[in-house]
Amino acid sequence: MRKAVIQRVDTFLFHGEPWFEIAFTYLDEPDAVHAVRMGNDGVPPHTQPGDIVWVATMMNTVTGFHRNRPAD
Repeated sequence: MRKAVIQRVDTFLFHGEPWFEIAFTYLDEPDAVHAVRMGNDGVPPHTQPGDIVWVATMMNTVTGFHRNRPAD
């Protein structure tokens, strides 16, 4: 799990449910902007640009964002 800063949060509806497009940069890779789309369950409430989060991945795919580092 790596720490990142949220750069952009866009919300859109997909089949009537809120989804998010999140742009972020890892703290140890500030020049590379990454973007993912995910449902409400993978994004902490009230996530905004500038927030520092932990990025959970599986096989190089982002599976969620967390405010605090979850237990391993």
